[in-house]
Amino acid sequence: MPDVVESAEMIAIEDIVSQVERLRDEIVELARELVSVNTVNPYSGEEGSPGERAGQELLAQKLRELAVEPHLFEPRAGIFERFGILGPPGRQYANRPNVVATFDFGTGPTVILNSHMDTVGVTGMTVEPFGAKLEDGRIYGRGSSDSKGNVALVYGVVKALRAFGSELSGKVVFESVVDEECSGCGAGSLACIEAGYRGEYAVFVDGSGLEISRGCYGCCTARCVVKGLPGHGSYTRAVSAIDKAFVVKKVIDRFGRARLRPDKNAFTNVGVFRAGTQPSIVPARAEMLVNLTYSLREAGKALDGTRVMKRFEDAVAKGSAKDDWLDENPPEVSWLKDLQPFAIPEDARLVAELRAAYRAALGREARVVVMSGWNDASWFHRFTGAETVLFAAGAPGSAHTAGEYVVVDDMVNGAKVLAVLLWSLLRR
Repeated sequence: MPDVVESAEMIAIEDIVSQVERLRDEIVELARELVSVNTVNPYSGEEGSPGERAGQELLAQKLRELAVEPHLFEPRAGIFERFGILGPPGRQYANRPNVVATFDFGTGPTVILNSHMDTVGVTGMTVEPFGAKLEDGRIYGRGSSDSKGNVALVYGVVKALRAFGSELSGKVVFESVVDEECSGCGAGSLACIEAGYRGEYAVFVDGSGLEISRGCYGCCTARCVVKGLPGHGSYTRAVSAIDKAFVVKKVIDRFGRARLRPDKNAFTNVGVFRAGTQPSIVPARAEMLVNLTYSLREAGKALDGTRVMKRFEDAVAKGSAKDDWLDENPPEVSWLKDLQPFAIPEDARLVAELRAAYRAALGREARVVVMSGWNDASWFHRFTGAETVLFAAGAPGSAHTAGEYVVVDDMVNGAKVLAVLLWSLLRR
């Protein structure tokens, strides 16, 4: 009897994989349609960035064609405060709706599939940002890898599963959220939690390489302000804030190198440097914005960035004090955000089921990691307690780059794995 049951399961898996393969052209078409729409986050730093609405409306219409009426809603202002999160103040979400579609197969567990529609900016791209060019099995353009190719593959998953609805029991909730990028800090995903979308399991379809990420690092952002003594650029009594900021930058770099020695993923990145008003004026102020990624180990019992922040503040203060001007005019450090890390055990059921689905769908073993960046999957695990992982088809190293692309075979293979996973979790 076990051999008969195993054989029946394999036939079902083969049918699911075949059903996804038949949807290959639709998955590719939707990915290209989404890439062709400008959904650059309004906080990208590029003037006139329109936000996500056009892409979300396109996806909503595709979902209606599956006879499901999606729920479109915007995050409410003040969402970070309501969840007790240190996040960017004053963020606006008007005209930036989440799209959530629920596929109801009856009584049973609920599985969340979450990805995001917003992208970073397009300045400096070497491919047409919204050209959605298909060449040599790749789709090129902004958001193709992060994360519109992933949105399209989730669409392929839910469409494929409809053919097996009579064999399933439970719900699949497809979330396409806003404001994940550009220090959005997961506001769209938090809004989904606030709206009541919860489940026993969640797969955040964001990331790359078809790796199973059972967690992610945290990330906090510092603002470091360095003062100078302004004056006319033709005189010598002034003190340049830029020169003194370079001194502080070297201190931060040493701190960053020290953090990398015990943990190669504990990055310290000065991502923004601002200073000066006119070439004729010695600048009075320089500002650096610094991202620090940190692990659960570095977080310690607090499970947040408190320890990392304190170490950074102490390092800046101690290193700067060696400079006479900075000793008398110490840099000011404040904090813009703290996004906590998370991880579920390697032997958690969702990890085991996803590994088995990967093996069944693709005939090879999946790599299980903890993502070195941050993702709003952390909030879902933290605030709902659900087993949560990340699994996605982004091209490794391609997200946010000048020539961003996604590999078609990876999208289709990712859809196959997730379809088999859902069949396994929800079968009657």
